[in-house]
Amino acid sequence: MKVLRIKLRAYTASFRKPQNMKIQDSFPFPPPTTIIGLFGAAMGLKHDQALKLFENSLMGIKVNGSVAEGYDLWKIRKTDKSRKKTFKSLVKRQFYYFPEYRIYLLDDEKLLQRLYQALKTPIYALSLGRDDELITYVNPEFIEGNFITQGEIENVLIKGTLEPGQITPSELNNQPIKKLGVYRLTRNFQINSRKGYRTPVGYCEYTFVNVKVEYSGELLHTQEENISLWRWVE
Repeated sequence: MKVLRIKLRAYTASFRKPQNMKIQDSFPFPPPTTIIGLFGAAMGLKHDQALKLFENSLMGIKVNGSVAEGYDLWKIRKTDKSRKKTFKSLVKRQFYYFPEYRIYLLDDEKLLQRLYQALKTPIYALSLGRDDELITYVNPEFIEGNFITQGEIENVLIKGTLEPGQITPSELNNQPIKKLGVYRLTRNFQINSRKGYRTPVGYCEYTFVNVKVEYSGELLHTQEENISLWRWVE
């Protein structure tokens, strides 16, 4: 079975949690809708067109790590609707330095070939998170894979929350499993074509498994690693 794997690197990346304001913490991984937006930029599509095109795709996300992380101060301008004025405010935003990610995609072969060519010669500049966080390295490649029902995973995003007994410490990391992060991400967006803004439509929970564990559940198995695949719109 052919799967499209996309390796990404950037100088910095930040994926703001929408519920945070003054201190803008980042998700430790690029959200699925951010990845879809990246695909749309490569193919020259609007975000709503890209969301529709990849709504049936099986996707997997792995974090290969980063050199460091930190916080940056940003000065933004807010609007006071009651006084019809604007004022300045400081926000503290988390970012990752030299992050690396691997994105896996399984879909119709023609669509994957189209995306592969677009990533080789993108129409628009590719970025992670904000438009000034340009991707410095992108490498799409087709690899072979097959599905298994149990395997070792690490730094992999799983859709939903884990059931009791679904993960156990790996033989290579026989240590107690620390609390894993569960994140609530936007399922989809409704785009207002006239005014240009978008509104979240539904949410899904994801679990980021950032330690080496043995996982019981369907996984994509490749020569290098095991990845959980899921449909981001469901």
